[in-house]
Amino acid sequence: MQRAPSKQEILSSKDFVDLRDDIFVIHDPGDHITRFDLEGRWFFASREDKSYRRCMDGRVREQSRVSRKGTGSRNLRWLTESEVDDLTQSIAHHATESQSRIGKGKGMLKEILPEDLGDIFDRISSWDSARFKEFGADFARIYGSIPVLPSDQYFSLYLQLVKGCHYNLCTFCTLYRDQPFEVRSADDWVEHLEDVKRFFGRGISVRRNIFIGDANGLAIDQSELISRLRAMREVFPISTDRGGLSEITAFVDTFSGTERGVEEYKELKEFGLKRLYVGVETGLDSLRELIKKPGSHDHVLDRITRIKASGLNVGIMIMTGLGGKKLSTVHVVETLRLLNDSPLDRKDLVFLSPLSISSNSEYAKLMKQNDLEPLDADGIENEDRLFRTGIPPEPKAATYDIEGFVY
Repeated sequence: MQRAPSKQEILSSKDFVDLRDDIFVIHDPGDHITRFDLEGRWFFASREDKSYRRCMDGRVREQSRVSRKGTGSRNLRWLTESEVDDLTQSIAHHATESQSRIGKGKGMLKEILPEDLGDIFDRISSWDSARFKEFGADFARIYGSIPVLPSDQYFSLYLQLVKGCHYNLCTFCTLYRDQPFEVRSADDWVEHLEDVKRFFGRGISVRRNIFIGDANGLAIDQSELISRLRAMREVFPISTDRGGLSEITAFVDTFSGTERGVEEYKELKEFGLKRLYVGVETGLDSLRELIKKPGSHDHVLDRITRIKASGLNVGIMIMTGLGGKKLSTVHVVETLRLLNDSPLDRKDLVFLSPLSISSNSEYAKLMKQNDLEPLDADGIENEDRLFRTGIPPEPKAATYDIEGFVY
């Protein structure tokens, strides 16, 4: 009896096209996979041993997988402008070829009717390099920039209620140094919402949640924040349907902005807020002073406890390598004590973020002044293992590498 071809063999000989509620996917016979939003803009492509992520600002990050001692390790780099143009042209060419082969019956369609293909491919072909550059310029006009997001929120819809960081003095962080802190006025906020809606168009279906930025999206009075959330939900309703925006999240610190009680957090939860990401960094008070992070170990614990008492989930940001060799052990011990004393559960997240700073940063100068030798890569990996061993079993631990951020 003749063996039936495997799925991989079928895919290697035909174009496979899938139209979902949120994205459009082409898998061609060359094993090239490209994902597009419903406006026809590609945002992910896989070619041989490399994958590519297109950012909304027009940049493209390449990730290659190289073998090291039998395991895979990531290699990341940003493409040059000419390389981005070449890749965009190649993706458009492969899409045109796939459309031609499908028209000759050499394709498999999933969740899409043949008569609908023309419209989809027309959208894809309309996005050449020049149009993508215009799109990137529009992004810069609407947002300026988006410095960072939690690693589980890269596909959120970013709404910039506040610009910059309310505090902006942490010695290790330079993400918001050039951005003066500003809260959007009520009128500016409504205009921003409409700009974002137009900017994403049908491509908004790729976005899963709403993230209120920038560094502390809750750094305004409660009544103002409720008013802004109400206006936001008129433009972007919260929905658990596939392709909908299911929840609201934001960064929050433990010392600046409005000091909220449990009932105020509960009120925000009723408006769709689901998780707050707290930049704890360390539970060691002397190290918090070194990095100019206000608030003591006990103060941070109190803030986390209040957030959790409201029914909200948290994402706790911890920095590995902070304080160098001399403070490594006590940094781990005191931070784990904070985590274990916090009322964390299985819906919470603990992010371990490897320290990454420039040699001329304020943090690097303070380390040198205090005779603190930095940890090397192996030392940071070892500290990461110690944290993972001691983190409470209920929350999920994950790596948060800001150098891998794309939006």
